[in-house]
Amino acid sequence: MAFVDAFNRSITYLRISLTDRCNFRCVYCMPDEDIEWIPREKILSFEELELIVSVFAEHGLKRIRLTGGEPLLRKGICDLISRFRQLGVDEIALTTNAFLLPKFAKDLKNAGLTHLNVSFDTLEREVFKKISRNKNLDRVLDGLKAATDAGFENIKLNSVIIRGINDHEILNLVTFAAKEEHILRFIEFMPIGSGTIWGKTAVPVGEIRQRLSESGMLRAEQQSLGFGPAQYWTFSNDEIKATPVGFISALSSCFCDDCNRIRITPTGGLRACLGDDREEDLAGLLRAEVGEEKKKSAIEECVHRALATKKHTHSFAFDKGPSTQKRMHAIGG
Repeated sequence: MAFVDAFNRSITYLRISLTDRCNFRCVYCMPDEDIEWIPREKILSFEELELIVSVFAEHGLKRIRLTGGEPLLRKGICDLISRFRQLGVDEIALTTNAFLLPKFAKDLKNAGLTHLNVSFDTLEREVFKKISRNKNLDRVLDGLKAATDAGFENIKLNSVIIRGINDHEILNLVTFAAKEEHILRFIEFMPIGSGTIWGKTAVPVGEIRQRLSESGMLRAEQQSLGFGPAQYWTFSNDEIKATPVGFISALSSCFCDDCNRIRITPTGGLRACLGDDREEDLAGLLRAEVGEEKKKSAIEECVHRALATKKHTHSFAFDKGPSTQKRMHAIGG
């Protein structure tokens, strides 16, 4: 029987952040300086994560997403994916900046990873440097090619449009995704943590759709391409055949009614909502000197406590400041 929250929403989707560390410093995720990294001994071990997932697997878990920071920085990640598959989890996705995919794509596929999402905000090198504070856009493009060569299909590209920085690239990003047969999703810049450039830089997805409509035909679709909250439309023009484009509108069109997710931070914080800093401490339970069955029972109780206080909706809004103290890289995107 699936875990259920106070609003009768079944939790079938577990997002696990493996690390707060990243080889990028994206402006919507973290500041460039003054980052206090989590001490390594506080980050959950693979054995601890395997025990947590075994509990969720007994309660109707359908999908896991591995995030960071950059999850490919975590040593042994392919082994972890294999362990999760052995627990009966059929859908395992990973969100990455693609920088390390030339090295890992084949091994990830062989380990049983089923879906890839790639953060992809620009096709211009100077803009890439400004957003990611990294110079090597070509390495990201090589990573996408490596993922395709490894056999990953329906790769999703996640683009955060930032006013005055990459908002002139909306059509170019759609064109690139269509040509490469990837699925582009536009994600509204969310007010998570301090030190980002949140504010008037956020672009509502309605504005993005309007701009696309000026360059071709855009029509709403009923199809769903995954377990997430994206609403898909189809875009076409004289140069692009009909291609799906997703929109994730956490601010302008809240999708909390259908929330099926719960999150685990790198330190074992069980977080019922991205926009709520309240967390249950899984690490303390896992490191208690008791047997495995008692730990599993304690994890179940912890999940029930978190879901009992899960809010019906978050408090994100364009005219407010950050909704959380923790930054995105320390929560898991």
